[in-house]
Amino acid sequence: MSFDRWRIIAAALLGAALLAGCGGLTLRLSYGQGPRLLYWWLDNYVDVSGAQAPVVREAIGSWFRWHRVTQLPGYADMLARLQPRIAEPTTPQAVCAIWHDVRVQGDVALEHALPSVAAFVRTLTPGQLRNIERRFAKVNAEFREEHLQPEPAKRQSAALRRSRDRVEMLYGTLPQAQRERLVQAQAASPFDPERWNAERLRRQEDILHTLRGLLDERTLAPAQAQARLRALVRRLQTSPRDDYRAYQERLTAHNCAVSAEIHNTATPAQREHARTRLREWERDLREMAAAGAAPG
Repeated sequence: MSFDRWRIIAAALLGAALLAGCGGLTLRLSYGQGPRLLYWWLDNYVDVSGAQAPVVREAIGSWFRWHRVTQLPGYADMLARLQPRIAEPTTPQAVCAIWHDVRVQGDVALEHALPSVAAFVRTLTPGQLRNIERRFAKVNAEFREEHLQPEPAKRQSAALRRSRDRVEMLYGTLPQAQRERLVQAQAASPFDPERWNAERLRRQEDILHTLRGLLDERTLAPAQAQARLRALVRRLQTSPRDDYRAYQERLTAHNCAVSAEIHNTATPAQREHARTRLREWERDLREMAAAGAAPG
């Protein structure tokens, strides 16, 4: 829930964060399906019981109602501020600042969800934890297929395709020269899927360890359970391992620099495409927020 994740280009940023892998679906449609998709995602991991289901559905619906009314207007305002700046050049520092802003927005949303998440976690059973482990195993197999192909050429081609898709979501089709620049940027990237996978596995173990601890200590006060989960979220966002944090910083700096270069070399037609896309997203967000605030 799983998208990534806004100044000039958050280019793929805002799009990836809000559309979160929805491809050709409109923002309105993808967000409107959010409660159903989130429940489906959770059920795939946990196998929600009949007793849990009504409470979970209500908690998800309540969170989306809150998010629609209180958070979407702020996202729309960001998009409105971005549009007149599309014609301006940007810098890697400006793009990285966007990532920070997105994370701050995400922290607000996560914090609001914590009481409901903590309450649900306290109802999990050992069998549901085993379901999570099995789901992790399936997801890990899919990750290896998508990111850890034995042939280096296939691995690089898949990574390049993902990068190009994110860029074209905002700017439209890239001409040959820009595609070649993406190839060069991919070759120079510090991105290491093996290292990323090792960190993913560590995070999964951390999740399971934290959940087991909460199940073993069901007498914890709600505030204490929420604190445990809040600490887990922080560890998932920022690795406790010094070497991985340093790697993340290098990768982020590289990606910000490439994003800035892509924006600065965009043609007038591509910038107009980006401005139109931002304007459409802004319109959708405002209309969804207004519908959520309407009585009845």
